[in-house]
Amino acid sequence: MDTYQKVQIFDNNELDTLKSVYSSLPSVTFFQYHNLFNVEYSVADRYIHPLNSLNEYVKQISNDNLEIHSSYFLKYTPGSFARLHPDHQSKLTVVTLLESNDLVGGDTILSLPYKRRPRPADQQCRRSGKENKQPPYGQNIVQRVVTVEDGQSLVYGNKLIHGVTEVEQGSRVVFVNWYR
Repeated sequence: MDTYQKVQIFDNNELDTLKSVYSSLPSVTFFQYHNLFNVEYSVADRYIHPLNSLNEYVKQISNDNLEIHSSYFLKYTPGSFARLHPDHQSKLTVVTLLESNDLVGGDTILSLPYKRRPRPADQQCRRSGKENKQPPYGQNIVQRVVTVEDGQSLVYGNKLIHGVTEVEQGSRVVFVNWYR
C-alpha cells in the first residue's frame, strides 16, 4: 500500500472491549521509544488476538498473506509526539484512535510525495540548486494533517512517512497493529 486509508474497522462493542483491555493493562512511560517521545506504552499482544474485524479487513485489502506482528496501546499526553518516520518493521500498519479527551495538538501528520502536475501558463516557477535540473517530483514534501475521529483507523504501508504533532492539552489513546 503506497498511500493511506481512513476507515471504520471496529464496531462499538469491539471498541468498548479495546478500551476495557487498555484500562486493565500496565503501562510504561517512555521519555523516548524509538520515534515516540513522552508516551505511555502498553503491550496488547496476548490480550487481544484474534480480533476478527481487524483480521478480516486486512485480508480484504492485502494481496499478501499478512500476519499480525505486534499490537500495543499508546497514550499521548501534553508534551508527547511522534517524529516523522516510516514503519520499516511492518508491511502494513493499522492505528485506531480509541479516545481523544480535550485534545489540542496530537494530530496525525503525513509527509506525502509531490506529484507531477501541469503548471498553469499564468503561474511562474523559480527553482534553485538541484531543483533547476530535477524538480522535486516524488519527494515527500507535501505535509498533510489527517483528522481521525474516535473509533476510526488509519491504515498504511511501511513507506508512508507519518508522525503525531505535539500534544498541547488533553490526551490521545491509540491501538497500534503491525502486520508482516
